[in-house]
Amino acid sequence: MSLRSFFSKLLNPIQVVVQPVYKKIGIIPRAEKYKAAELLKHYRHWVYVASSKNANAVAAVPLRLYVTTSAGQKAYPNLRKGIDTKPVTKQTLKRLSKNKNLAKRLTKAVMVEEVVDHPFLNLWHQVNQQMDGFEMLELLQLYMELTGDGYLWMQPNALGIPQTLWVLQSQHVTIVPGTESFIQGYLYGKSQADEVALKPEEVVHFRFTNPHNLFYGFSPLQGAFMAVKRKEDMDAYEDALLKNNARPDFLIKAQGRITPSQLKELRERWMNLYSQGKTGLPAVLDMDTDIKELGFTPRDMAFMKGHAFTREEILGAYGVPMSKVTTEKVNLANAEIGEIQYRRDTIVPRLNRIQDKLNQDAMPKYDERLFVAFDNPVPEDKEFKLKERESNLKNYVITINEAREEIGKEPVSWGNTPLVPLNILPLGSAPPEQQEEGKAVNINFNGNYPAEDAGEKQFYFDGVPKMQKIMASIFRRMSKEMAKKLEQQKALVPAGISEKGEAIPEWDEFMFEREKWAALINREMSAPIKAQLIRGGTRGMTQIGSGISFNVLNPEVQTFLNEYVFHFAAVVSRDVSSAYAATLARGFEAGESIPELTARTRTFFDGMSKWKAQQIARSESSRASHMGMIKSWQQSGIVEAMVWDAQADACPWCVEMDGKVVSLGQPFFEQGQSLDANFEDAEGNPVARSLKFDYEAVESPPLHPNCRCTLRAELKGD
Repeated sequence: MSLRSFFSKLLNPIQVVVQPVYKKIGIIPRAEKYKAAELLKHYRHWVYVASSKNANAVAAVPLRLYVTTSAGQKAYPNLRKGIDTKPVTKQTLKRLSKNKNLAKRLTKAVMVEEVVDHPFLNLWHQVNQQMDGFEMLELLQLYMELTGDGYLWMQPNALGIPQTLWVLQSQHVTIVPGTESFIQGYLYGKSQADEVALKPEEVVHFRFTNPHNLFYGFSPLQGAFMAVKRKEDMDAYEDALLKNNARPDFLIKAQGRITPSQLKELRERWMNLYSQGKTGLPAVLDMDTDIKELGFTPRDMAFMKGHAFTREEILGAYGVPMSKVTTEKVNLANAEIGEIQYRRDTIVPRLNRIQDKLNQDAMPKYDERLFVAFDNPVPEDKEFKLKERESNLKNYVITINEAREEIGKEPVSWGNTPLVPLNILPLGSAPPEQQEEGKAVNINFNGNYPAEDAGEKQFYFDGVPKMQKIMASIFRRMSKEMAKKLEQQKALVPAGISEKGEAIPEWDEFMFEREKWAALINREMSAPIKAQLIRGGTRGMTQIGSGISFNVLNPEVQTFLNEYVFHFAAVVSRDVSSAYAATLARGFEAGESIPELTARTRTFFDGMSKWKAQQIARSESSRASHMGMIKSWQQSGIVEAMVWDAQADACPWCVEMDGKVVSLGQPFFEQGQSLDANFEDAEGNPVARSLKFDYEAVESPPLHPNCRCTLRAELKGD
């Protein structure tokens, strides 16, 4: 069956739809079609090497199918027969979000899963009766490397879903410009008599960017065409040189004119005596006979040195490093670096071009929620990754299980807690000298929770140890710097000050450098606060049984997180600055010397690093967890309100809050409001106390430092 009859049998209805448009357009430009045919003739020597390497590298990278679930949507798996999914890893989600086109999909999703069983995957594995997915993708990319254009025809079934995929030969494709749409259709055939019409929605056109033409692509071969032509001319010259030395070896100059028969006799006699084939064949001229040997000048042979330059120029246009084609001046180190650069700078952009086009033109035919993405082809810098992992473990950035996950190992039961020195004890354990022999020790980090009753509430304080350690370290740094600044004040502060306060210098609050410390707190506390917010978001989704995952990449969550940490850092820096200024003022008024003020400074910050660091850690761990829960409930679309839950032994303020209900996303108190409750004094008499919320609006627990209250959700329709 001929090509035309094959397509005509399938595409008669399409011809009826597309062909009338051609009458409006008139002459269809076919110059690019003929240009593609000419370009394919140069598929040899270094063009063959470079284009084949790129095509093979692209085809070797696995393509995966993913599905997103947005707020209010049902989970995707088990909706239809032949479809199944599995969760994606954090590393995969992070990698996908780096692609700006995929990031748009991910920011709107509350859950992303990999689809492991789907009709599209079956089609990609065996695209048609002749090719599998690797062969198809290799050929498609090869056409792009040579002509700048790759065409994939998606043969539809009765429902419009692709049932086979065919790579169209670029040299036989003509794009039909439209009058109402940019492209009205495609013509496919070796000649106009054989051409068949294809609908634009059935052809996926992959192409390299072409500033000269908006319809057709511009290939690396076109970009390096002068180098390619120079290479071919060199090869032709060398071929002539081998066959006939490119010119005669000798010139026999005759004295006077000779007849054709005399010339023939002279040449034959010379060849019989001295020549083999054409080698040694003389050139014979009229006039006086003389013999001269002809040789090559340095200029004649200079082009040989241009071979290396031409090779590099062609490979450079294709983005193929020299280490991929030669061992000259190549060692293991620069070969590995060359491979990383090749995969990152050459292959990844080609993969992104293909996957983005498939997501735009092919995946909507199945489901708008589906998208495809290639695996990351860039090999890891193993030495760098090893050093990074070791550093993260030593500095308590990751846990043993997180490190094991990076190298593909299963988690262990003891690997979820960061390890610190002191005989490598988990954070929260007592040092050996505090342990009783034969008895386990459980140190409580949950405020006033008894360790044995912590239960689920431990979850809200998971971030306390790390946050406390960070804040304590920052307070110690503050102490050292303030001591240095006091040392610089010796010239202003006398050894003793009179009772009237004479010669007391004014403490400039700018000396504390609030913005500097706020920036440090922001930088150091961002990661643990984010981790606790994610824990809360995950917990919130689990509590309501939504069946979807919390999406921390959502722009609203990211904006909230940045503003939350920034505000927290600014308030802490401001409060510590004010408290320290008041402490110094008391020292000045008491007539203290610089050494005494320095001792006062150390005492102040010692207290900060002990009790204040723990208080901040408890409050922010609880606050971040609960805000994560609220954000996850907002993403779920099924939560209507939230209820404040106080503990049985809660303080009077928290008892007043117990059972209070507000709409989801609304604060329990606005900033500046207050809450009144009756406490008891030492004699049991009621005493009214007011709790004012100057820090910020109260959107969730904690209500006050060491608050142990929680939230629960009220679902829509309950």
